[in-house]
This record gives sequence, C-alpha cells and structure tokens, in this order.
Amino acid sequence: MIKEKTVLILGAGASIDSGFPAGSKLIDLIIEDVCNNELQYVAILSHYVVPRAYPLDSGYVKSLRMFKENLEQARPASIDVFLANNNTLLYKEIGKIAIGRIINSFEQNAVMYSPTRERINNFLGTYGKRSDNWYDLVWKAIYDGCLGDLEVLQENLSKLLVITFNYDRSLEHYLYTATLGMFDQEHEAEILKIYNNFKIFHVYGQVGFLPWQKTKIQHFLQNTEKDNLTERKISQEYNQIDKNKNLEIQYNISKLLCTYNEYKVSDIERKVLSLNMFKYSDLREEILDSKNIFVFGFGFHQQNLEVLKPIFYREINSSKKISYLGGTTFGMGNTEFTSAISSMKSTWGVNAPENTFPDIEIKDFFKANKTF
Repeated sequence: MIKEKTVLILGAGASIDSGFPAGSKLIDLIIEDVCNNELQYVAILSHYVVPRAYPLDSGYVKSLRMFKENLEQARPASIDVFLANNNTLLYKEIGKIAIGRIINSFEQNAVMYSPTRERINNFLGTYGKRSDNWYDLVWKAIYDGCLGDLEVLQENLSKLLVITFNYDRSLEHYLYTATLGMFDQEHEAEILKIYNNFKIFHVYGQVGFLPWQKTKIQHFLQNTEKDNLTERKISQEYNQIDKNKNLEIQYNISKLLCTYNEYKVSDIERKVLSLNMFKYSDLREEILDSKNIFVFGFGFHQQNLEVLKPIFYREINSSKKISYLGGTTFGMGNTEFTSAISSMKSTWGVNAPENTFPDIEIKDFFKANKTF
C-alpha cells in the first residue's frame, strides 16, 4: 500500500530491467541502425523533415554518415548528451528518428501493445519471467489492500508521481495491463479512466501515445501547433510499427520527442503541457506536497539536473513535508558517485546525505527500505 505521497525520478537505468537499452548500448544500436538503413532515413528526411534541402539524396547520405562517424568518435554517456552538443537541424532530427525506431522495436519485443484481454497473459508472462523487475514491487504496493475495491487502488495510485527521462511507455502500460488482469472485465472502462489520470511526466517526450491513452492524445492534439496530426497517426498505428515501413509514423514519433536544447529555446510550459498534461508549476506543487522522493537509474548528468532545476531548486529544503530524498547509484565508482551527488546538491540546492544513495539495484533498494 502506498501510504504517503511519493515521487519517482527515473533515468535510463530504470528501464534496463525491462529489457530496454541505455547509455552506450543505445548508442551502439543507433549507429548500427543508421548504418544499415540509410535509404529509410533518407526517405524520412527528404519527404518529411527538410524536403528539398538537397537537390540529390547524396546530401542526406553525407549528413547521415557524418552523424554516425561523429557519434562513434564522441562516445558520449548518452545520446541526449550528444544531441545537446550537436544542435544542427539534421543531427537533431536524425537522432530523434533513431531513438523512436530503436525504443519502439524493444517495446514490441516486450509485448507492450494492444491491451486486449487475450494478450494480457502474454504481456504479464514476459515480465513474470523476470524475477528481478522492480515494476512488480511497485505494482504490489499499488494493489495492496484493494481486495477487489478499485477505489483503494485509485487512491494508492493517486499518491504516486513519476518523472521519467525515458522515452518508453513500459511502466504505465505494465501497470495498466496488470490492473486489467487483476479486476473483472466489467471494470475496464473505470480502469481506463483511472490510468488516463495517472501522473507520469515524460521529460523528453515518449515514443507515441498508447491506444488507451485517449485523454493524453486529445490533450496533445488540442495544445500542439504541429500540423496534420490525428489520433490515428500518433497512437494506434504505433502498435504495428515496422522499421522497414510506416515512414510517416516514424516521423510522427520523432515529433513527440524533445531534446535538451529544445527545452532551452522553446516555450517550456507549452511543450510540457502538450506532451504531458502538466505545467512545471503543477509538478512543483505535487513535489512539495510529497513525503518521499526516490531517484532511480539516474546518471545525474548536468543537463538533466538543469532541466529539473526550475522545479527543485531550494524548494525541497523549504518543504516541511518532504522527509526523504534518496535513490540508487548502481555501478558508479567512488569518483563518479562523489561527482554525481555534488552536482545534484549544487544544481538542485538540496541537502541529501550520501548514505541515502547506495550502490545497489532498484529492486534491492525496494527490499531494503520501506519505500512506500
């Protein structure tokens, strides 16, 4: 049972348990995909992104190869860091197209789509075989004490706010699908309403809207300036995305993603509102009204700390409700750990004891702490 209002801040490491690539692995896959699928990237760029930028396709090919070579040479900690330092139009668009293609392909492998009754067991089976997935522990806290009462589940879920730097939709769809499996089919409409109000904030956007996210889809379409987008183009068709086809769909996915530099030069409130149904002021109020803040799988890269600075800076220390700030630093060496905690403290203006960020996996953190 989730007894107290809790915030989860998730970095790329939080999705690894569910089979998603992060860091250098994602970069390797992007390099491979760009190298092996030049014609598809050229088609997307020339038809949708910057039509007629070059008189011949060779111009787009040259840009793709330069992107691949630069990414190989740079070996950044993440694709986000690379795009933040290479803000040319084509690099930004190539990067977002590649991210969408890769992450969507892994969502397919995880059986992420079509939450119909006949596929629920397949989806849960995929996760059930992974005894080390921390999603299971969150789910148990959400349904604990329900005893068939959806109002109790809704109350538990309402106490949870998720801020994720990940593009995949695995957590929200896992919880939604698990809830469908837990309760009678007659409650499906009620469950749909509950999860359309689930407070999850994708900082850099998400690789399309899931078919059941009707409220978010309509909100996005009403608040975006992007032309020619319909519900069909940003939801259902993602269920059958094929990297060899559906080039327009792949382009539409890329338009739902945001780079760090786009945050710096764009109207943040408008972008956040259209993609997430949240304003920064809403997030700040939610955070200051919470009891616990847990940071999982987060690399503490400076640009990501800066993105949340308007929400966090000195606010946490002034809050009388927040009693715990901690999380995981799994796999960090002593120097990296010291630098990460120092950056967090100086950027966010928070005071957090180092012993609240142990070098353990997320599932072990849950087991070692009374997280909720």
